[in-house]
Amino acid sequence: MAIIRQGVWRCPSCERHQAWRARAATERLDRKCEHCGKRIRATLDRSSSGQGRHRALQIWERGSALDLGDLENEAVRRDEESRRRDELADSIRSDAVGAASQSDLPTIWGAGWEPDSALEFPTPLNSSLARDELLRFVAERHDGHLDTAASCWDKMGAPESFGGFSFHQFSKSYVSSFEESLKERLLTPALSSLVDIEVIPRRSGLLHLERRTARLLLDITLCLRRISHYASITLEQRIEWQRMMVQTRLVDEHLKDLSTNGVPTPDGGTFGGKGFRSTWQEGV
Repeated sequence: MAIIRQGVWRCPSCERHQAWRARAATERLDRKCEHCGKRIRATLDRSSSGQGRHRALQIWERGSALDLGDLENEAVRRDEESRRRDELADSIRSDAVGAASQSDLPTIWGAGWEPDSALEFPTPLNSSLARDELLRFVAERHDGHLDTAASCWDKMGAPESFGGFSFHQFSKSYVSSFEESLKERLLTPALSSLVDIEVIPRRSGLLHLERRTARLLLDITLCLRRISHYASITLEQRIEWQRMMVQTRLVDEHLKDLSTNGVPTPDGGTFGGKGFRSTWQEGV
């Protein structure tokens, strides 16, 4: 039998991963879990993510050049993924429990943060404008992940416009989807050798990429929150800010005139406001 289609699937019941192989013409996957005995039947999906149609059941398809051992190793790595990432959490998150030692890696402050509540938008936020601003930020700070950021947004099927609550929920889902896409990098057979390689002294490939991913996700979360804050600005707030800017400009012009022309003092001198202008500006 010519093995053409093969890969790894995750049981929706026990969440254990197993390898699968099928003929080239196979369109449906029919397998029984080796651990819990649950039987699954699903249509093989050739989407960009390589996963099945149903969220509970995930299917990853791999190339025909891989042997069964490579697929089984990937299944083992996926089973151990959550445990290994939990072990690394203390060196990443700022809420880690326990006393820190001098040999510990620097804590990434704010890692894993997400906003508690949604903001209220006075007018709907255009989806394309939010997408453009996010991609602009990624291009500025993390250009290597530009394709991943764009594909994750497009894959989620964003509506034409957002309200405050809907954008809050979409942002949380987007960050989760983006994180999942980044974690897939080391689970594929092509990059599996990087997991235990020492990228820099005392940092394995897994730890190094986990820390960089934590910083990237924090930046993405903050960018989406900034977009949300921008969309929550009302017309009354803009008018008030404009009024304060005009007041600041008038005060500044008055202080400039005081510095240039001065005012007469009782002793016949002139006060030019030395050391006075900066004090007023700081107060404004």
